[in-house]
Amino acid sequence: MAAAARGLKWALLLALLAPAVRAADLVVEWAPLAVSVESYQVERRVDDPRAAFVPIARVAGDVVRFIDTHAAAGVRYCYRVRGVRGLQVSPPSPELCSVAIERAAAAPSAAQEPAPEAQPVAAPPEFADRDVKALRRPPPEYPRAAILGGISGWVKLRFTVTAEGTTRDIQVVAAEPPRVFDQAALDAAAGFAYSPRIEGGLPVDRPDVETEITFSWIDRGGELVTGRRRPAPR
Repeated sequence: MAAAARGLKWALLLALLAPAVRAADLVVEWAPLAVSVESYQVERRVDDPRAAFVPIARVAGDVVRFIDTHAAAGVRYCYRVRGVRGLQVSPPSPELCSVAIERAAAAPSAAQEPAPEAQPVAAPPEFADRDVKALRRPPPEYPRAAILGGISGWVKLRFTVTAEGTTRDIQVVAAEPPRVFDQAALDAAAGFAYSPRIEGGLPVDRPDVETEITFSWIDRGGELVTGRRRPAPR
């Protein structure tokens, strides 16, 4: 989806209407992407070049409207939208900005309490910053020559976990014995799957991930133990 989404022209309509539901609410509306998405991610920042966009909501893929009920009156906000499908996230739509304008309201009665001040919107838990986490690590194939020779060993690898959760740039950092298990370890790492690193609410590449795979031969009637991991030497 990401590749297809890069070629799309967003038709983002930010109907930044002052009184949508209550004072200072802002309504964000957009035209749907031409590709199917599971959801749309709405991102917001204050209109300041130093401010970063933060995800504030995720709506279903068939929804093209969001009401920001946490907009503080008098503050100028900027919004943009991304399409989401699985771990894939589209490029952002064009951003548009507007001021949340206080709507004239009747004087409160004695029984009414002042409305609470708008609180900062925290990113939803699924967008919280976090490092990569292994989801699938299939064991490697034990080289036939090592089986016949009863050879055990280990291989330390370094690679990048992409924003899609796959591995790339896989390389051997160290191995014992050298060159015996290297290719088996490289082939296995190519099939690893991870939940990607999250920064600023979005998946990003995570370079320099390291792991070590141990190949062990246990002489108990020819039992073979392969693909176990051990902590890296301190």
